[in-house]
Amino acid sequence: MPANSWKLSSVQKKMQTITINNSENINTSLFHWVFPDEEKITNRFPSFHYPPAVWKNNNQSYKLNYFNISTNTYFLLDTDSFPDVLNFSMDFYNAENANILELANLAHLILKFGYQTEDFELFKLKSIKGNQKINTLLKIRTLPYQIKKYLAYKNPSFKILNILAKFTEPLINITESFIVENNPSLSEFRSFITNLFDFKYDIATSINEYDEEYFRQLFYNKNPVYTEFIGKLNPLLNMGKNIFIENSDNFETDTLRITFTINSPEDYQDILEKLDRSKNTINEIYKLLEEYDLR
Repeated sequence: MPANSWKLSSVQKKMQTITINNSENINTSLFHWVFPDEEKITNRFPSFHYPPAVWKNNNQSYKLNYFNISTNTYFLLDTDSFPDVLNFSMDFYNAENANILELANLAHLILKFGYQTEDFELFKLKSIKGNQKINTLLKIRTLPYQIKKYLAYKNPSFKILNILAKFTEPLINITESFIVENNPSLSEFRSFITNLFDFKYDIATSINEYDEEYFRQLFYNKNPVYTEFIGKLNPLLNMGKNIFIENSDNFETDTLRITFTINSPEDYQDILEKLDRSKNTINEIYKLLEEYDLR
């Protein structure tokens, strides 16, 4: 049966204040699904008002919140129901706004206690169902911290996550250094990891981190479709002296930037006339982008 959403009134009567000796073993990590830890906890709960909650199950105590607080006093959540406990935790940390890494941590926790993600309304709300998506979530939990932090802030689609889940360790290392060096936009990241996966067998074994020039040459020189596209595009970009057309993200978007330089009012008038005559050229550029599925 699906777990009921946690409501404070439903568990208030089950909570009592207890003292736990420091010598008693308390698991402080298993229910710590919030990510990145310090920033999320600080943003959601800027001050400490109440003792942390704890759940006891099979002679093991689990800390459920305020993980950065050290204390001997706790609220005991007196229940045998794991769904009640997890729904308490999810509601406490406003899981409806959970990022993709938090969802991955929650999926891991749910499976560890023998339940399925479809037992919880949150995963229905997020349209996360099926073994492929769950397996992808579990795999991204094992990625290096810098990649996970990037994913947590960007919340990419499963199309991107599915590619990452297939990466070998060398590709993961390259991806991590790419993120650290570039802090890429999501479109730049999608383009990079797609190319990285497509050309994985062409990458020299000596390459274990991001090298801008190396990968630029690899991706563009070995991609016949891109080479063909650039060959058709370059003549169209020549709109005349002192007029420049560029796209800043390797045509991940269809945004063009047109700039020009002038040295006199006459130059300015000349530029305007050239731009007016170039209407058909702009149309041709966008037709070409459509032809290569770039807009």
